[in-house]
Amino acid sequence: MSGEEAHERSWRIPSQNGWFECVATLLDRPTPECFLAAVRVTEMFWDRRDEVKDAPYSNLVTEQVTSLEQVVISRARLTSLHRKLEEWQSEPSEVDEELSDNVGATLRLSIGDSDDKITTRHKPALALRYEHASTSMSWQAVLDPTCIRELSEGIATWLEESGQGRTDGDAT
Repeated sequence: MSGEEAHERSWRIPSQNGWFECVATLLDRPTPECFLAAVRVTEMFWDRRDEVKDAPYSNLVTEQVTSLEQVVISRARLTSLHRKLEEWQSEPSEVDEELSDNVGATLRLSIGDSDDKITTRHKPALALRYEHASTSMSWQAVLDPTCIRELSEGIATWLEESGQGRTDGDAT
């Protein structure tokens, strides 16, 4: 798959400050009810060479990249997440969706308040959590309405291109 094709078959969650990004790329549809995706989380931070040189921070660089190569995502749950994100854009509220159908590994996305981040109603925290029998990982970032709109639009495109037709959960 070319880079352009991968971009067209991906949805993205950017953070409002540019220090975090999560990209889910569609790999396959093993059944009509689910997708197989690669999920890549990238976190940025100030170049630590500036810190050891006692110089002012200048550039953000890649701090960490986590790549989950086979995440199963339920079409119904992704459709539900899209609906909640659309609702959030007119009336911000808590969003919480388990995206997997418990197939040995789970991916949960939550948007709302956080004890660890400074948030407001229109700048909520994202909590992304992946769990597997031997692994548990979580990430947090602050979003804004443009981040949530980009995620919602990306999911809508993914559902459309994968044969969902409509993203409101109704059959076409």
